[in-house]
Amino acid sequence: MAELRLRLLGVGAMRSPRYAPAGLLVSYGGTRVALDGGPGAAPEPPLDAWLVCDERSELRTELRRLARDRDVEAAVAPFRAGGLSIEPRPVAHTSHPTVGYVIAAGDRRVAWAPEFWTFPDWAAGVDLLFADAAGWSRSIHFAGGVGGHAAALAVADEARRRGVARLVFAHVGRPTIRAIDAGERPPFGELGADGRGYRLRIGRRAGGKTARVAAKRQTPKQTARAVLDAHAQTYAEEAGIRLRDAPAPLYQLLCLSLLMSARIRANIAVAAARALFAQGWRTPRKLAASTWERRAKVLNEAGYARYDERTARMLAGTADLLLDRWHGDLRRLREEADRDPARERELLQEFPGIGPVGADIFAREVQAVWPEHFPAADDRTLKAAGRLGLGDDARALARLVPRRDFPRLVDGLVRAELEGSQSRGR
Repeated sequence: MAELRLRLLGVGAMRSPRYAPAGLLVSYGGTRVALDGGPGAAPEPPLDAWLVCDERSELRTELRRLARDRDVEAAVAPFRAGGLSIEPRPVAHTSHPTVGYVIAAGDRRVAWAPEFWTFPDWAAGVDLLFADAAGWSRSIHFAGGVGGHAAALAVADEARRRGVARLVFAHVGRPTIRAIDAGERPPFGELGADGRGYRLRIGRRAGGKTARVAAKRQTPKQTARAVLDAHAQTYAEEAGIRLRDAPAPLYQLLCLSLLMSARIRANIAVAAARALFAQGWRTPRKLAASTWERRAKVLNEAGYARYDERTARMLAGTADLLLDRWHGDLRRLREEADRDPARERELLQEFPGIGPVGADIFAREVQAVWPEHFPAADDRTLKAAGRLGLGDDARALARLVPRRDFPRLVDGLVRAELEGSQSRGR
């Protein structure tokens, strides 16, 4: 069955301290189209088109250069090819004309509207809306009364009223960052993240149902598919890790597991991992050569503020232990454990900052390349599965999806449990 795939290139408003510029990569069949983005948020070639919402934006020079490097032109324009249609639609935003886009494939409709002053009528009823969140509780007014940005809370209320099935905030400004860091949440919708992916299966409209509703009305296999549809990537993929049985990606997964072990939101831990890797610290040797001050600064700027100094030290300790004992290669740890998953988990917990939770996180992801861990589903996963009517047995859960999709199902269930815990006030 055909899929419309969408990946956020970035979710940052202008000069964001945390995110790359807001942008989207649309993939359908063999067609690939970029929308907006910019430096640090540019997709790899090939591209069939690069569309922008504002030809007079502050990033226009960089966008034109990036597009031409990929043999396309950055422009406001319609696009149609291979069953994919992307049409510009006007938005109220500033003194000169700006647009958003309706993306259509089969029975699916998606709206890309990262900047607007008033909610666009044409976005009503879409399956997925990528929207402005430059402001949080108050809209942002441009000087001279020539427009601005809507407030995220107002956008959430209006999107729900207009029948939007799923809302993702994809243009995140400093007021919204401060609100999210303080523990606030919108009444409807979710915060996007750099690199996060979404999949919409053509011919199987979800109608805006959540996985909890689907669990009551669908078979377990249908519910598992709904979880996969809602969560297109594992946490490792979202962090930019191309997981395989090789020293560098396994080390990167270890770092991500350490970061996610703290009592901090998963999206911040993922952003922190991406920030570390962006510094070139993708191997234990390169991280060990960095300074504590620099590591702490990078973590803090990525939003990992409460644990930045302590975690900066633990990352160094982890790199040092891996280099000294296993010559920088976690495959040697695996062989020392005779590929016994319980023994591997014990050895992993010798790393600073990796306890049972961190070992669970590592096992959930590494089962894709270390099959002795399959099917890895920790207590949080099974708790979410139980809430969705999928039972509480890892092997039964694994029978609901193809083996290659099981790590993504497990991470999707963890996300569902975290979202449920937030909505229940925990």
